[in-house]
Amino acid sequence: SATGGITDAKITKGATGSTAVAGRKVLGVPNKTLTLAMAYDREVTPDVAVHANMNWAYTGKSHGSFNLADTDYVRQDYWVGNVDVGVDYQGFGLSLFVKNIADDRTVIQKPSVLFVRQGLTVQPRTIGVSLRKSF
Repeated sequence: SATGGITDAKITKGATGSTAVAGRKVLGVPNKTLTLAMAYDREVTPDVAVHANMNWAYTGKSHGSFNLADTDYVRQDYWVGNVDVGVDYQGFGLSLFVKNIADDRTVIQKPSVLFVRQGLTVQPRTIGVSLRKSF
């Protein structure tokens, strides 16, 4: 499957005393998004099923400040891919997953907290196992 969007979110009316003036981009809203996903499910026996899921999500550039000189004014675009494969047996599910397959470390936000500039990245690659029970 594939989904996507283009957004041109802008301030329509400024507030007194605010740097948010009409026509400026709304903070934190990406200009583009795209998600590509594939899923595979197969019953092997009446008690056993296998699954595999993969998705890639693109998040376009956004703004983190109304101040053009702020390092967080433009937030960079990035891709994140995830995979999950597993088996289901009589109400139990066991899966192996990898989040952020490419280990993308793009700095997506650069806020200033108490005058200390920070660099926030996408969650680093995470590999794990999930066990679940359906009731």
